[in-house]
Amino acid sequence: MSSLSFSTASRAIETLVELGIAREITGGRRNRLFGYDADLAILSEGAEPL
Repeated sequence: MSSLSFSTASRAIETLVELGIAREITGGRRNRLFGYDADLAILSEGAEPL
């Protein structure tokens, strides 16, 4: 188990979102998922949109 607190992790993710590095992809307030746009772009290369 990690020793990183929820508030620390939440602030880190919030900073990445503000910098445009990551984005929230679920649209909810709880149990959110975040994506790293560079990885999402690589995974989407040559794929048909759903």
